[in-house]
Amino acid sequence: MKLIDLKQNICLAPDYVRLRNEHSEALLTERVGIAQTEAWLAEDCVEVRCLVEGKELLGAAVLYLNKKGEIAFFSKRPGEGAGTVLLQAALEAARDRNIGSVWAWTPTSNIPAQKAFLKCGFKNCGELSRSHNEKVHRGFIFRRDI
Repeated sequence: MKLIDLKQNICLAPDYVRLRNEHSEALLTERVGIAQTEAWLAEDCVEVRCLVEGKELLGAAVLYLNKKGEIAFFSKRPGEGAGTVLLQAALEAARDRNIGSVWAWTPTSNIPAQKAFLKCGFKNCGELSRSHNEKVHRGFIFRRDI
């Protein structure tokens, strides 16, 4: 397995979009398209690190520079350790961008993500509900200083 920068490996954008769209409900986001994603990657508001094995994209971590250092990650096989690797890559990207702290939101039901955040030194800072598609989703905020 290896980590790659999606901006430098744009040929993997279709695989990224497919996997991201599979997780859109858990991420509380709308589905995206390939052209939209390629344009987004060209902007300087995001860093995306992907975990690949051979030609298979296993997961991705996104550092949103325009959302005060918010991090999101998703994996093809939750609970198998990819989240920890992806979070470490996102933390490294934050350090490279001189970001002092990062944060994330995860649903209360996503136990593998919560474990990954705690394993990577994030602190659970309490509950926060978010609305998406007219539904309220309970979740936790995790924070970490860099």
